[in-house]
Amino acid sequence: MADEIERRFLVKSLGKDMPAPKQKIQIEQGYWELIDAAKSLRIRICDGQLAFLTTKSGKGIKREEIEIRAEDVCGYLLDDVRTFYNRCDHKLQKERWLVDGWEIDIFNPPLQGVIVAERKLRHINEEVSVPIWLEGAIEVTATFPSPRLAKIASALRAGKEKSAK
Repeated sequence: MADEIERRFLVKSLGKDMPAPKQKIQIEQGYWELIDAAKSLRIRICDGQLAFLTTKSGKGIKREEIEIRAEDVCGYLLDDVRTFYNRCDHKLQKERWLVDGWEIDIFNPPLQGVIVAERKLRHINEEVSVPIWLEGAIEVTATFPSPRLAKIASALRAGKEKSAK
C-alpha cells in the first residue's frame, strides 16, 4: 500500500504556449458504487492494452492507494477485464496528456469540455506552481474526484437516453 499525494485543478483552457505532450494515453475508467464515499474501486484500461485495478481511501491531497495490473491480481486477460469494466456502475473516458510533470485529463463525451490537471507530489507540503498555460485553473482536489466525475457522466448519459425515448 502506498500513499498518493496529488493536487487537482479544473482548467478553463490550455494556453497556446503549453509544451507539447510527451505522451498521450487513451483511458477508460469504470467505478463500482461503494457504501463508503471515502473509498473507491476502479478499473482502468489504458490504450486498450493494459488494465489496472485500483482501490483508494481517504479524501483530499493524501490518500491510500493500491494499484495492481488486473492480469496479476486475477489472471484475467484484457477481454475478461473488459467484461468487468462493462459491469461498472459509472464510467468515463478521457485522454491523458503528460506535460512537464503534469497529467492533463481531457474528457470525452458526455464530459467533453472538462479539463482536469493533476500534479503528483513527493510530500504533502510541497509547493505547486501552476503554469500559466493552465488557464483559469482552480483547485478542486477535495471536491472533484474522478469517481464523482464518473457519476456525473452516468447521470448525463441516463438523461440523454430518457430524452431520446
